Amino acid sequence: MDVDYFMYEHDDYLVLFAAGNDGFKEGSLGEPSTNKNGLAVGSTFNTAEFYAGSSSKTEGVISDFSSLGPTRDGRIKPGESPEPLAYPFRNNALPSRS
Repeated sequence: MDVDYFMYEHDDYLVLFAAGNDGFKEGSLGEPSTNKNGLAVGSTFNTAEFYAGSSSKTEGVISDFSSLGPTRDGRIKPGESPEPLAYPFRNNALPSRS
């Protein structure tokens, strides 16, 4: 079902899509994130979390892999790029799932 049609028929819903990982270049956002009535969500990071020993912290920097708008018809997307969650990983290891 088309996202825009679904949103028209169900005005109590909000459909979210990841912006994608096509890179930090203008117009790299693709389907289905380009729909008119849903919300595309981009990726951000905090520099202090990635650069140990950094004396300055910049919050909400758009990730270099996150896709960007505008869409082909000029709409601004993604509509949201929330601040990332901080996880206390050590030695670049992901937490165990056991």
